[in-house]
Amino acid sequence: MPEVVVRIKWDYPDEKFWLPPESIAMALHAYCRNTNFKVIEEKLSGSEALFGFCAWLLSRKDPITLSEQTEAPVVIALLKLFLDTNELEGPVEGWQENLIYPTKGDNK
Repeated sequence: MPEVVVRIKWDYPDEKFWLPPESIAMALHAYCRNTNFKVIEEKLSGSEALFGFCAWLLSRKDPITLSEQTEAPVVIALLKLFLDTNELEGPVEGWQENLIYPTKGDNK
């Protein structure tokens, strides 16, 4: 199923809960009757999740080394545990098409 991620920002009122996801879904369903969709409230932004994941890795008692020699299942297990703990959804199909790797600071 295709997915579009939309972030809604508003200026007034400044209370977080004045426009809950249920109200957004109700308004969209009123105008988009020919499709079935879900409105999901994002718990963490992408950058917040990245910072949180790195902070968690740095706070662990058991050290982990990440490099091109690291076995992928080790990292995948840690990511899955972090995602599940924070109730975050996994990546959507084709996510890697939007990813840009930084080259600055690469020590290869």
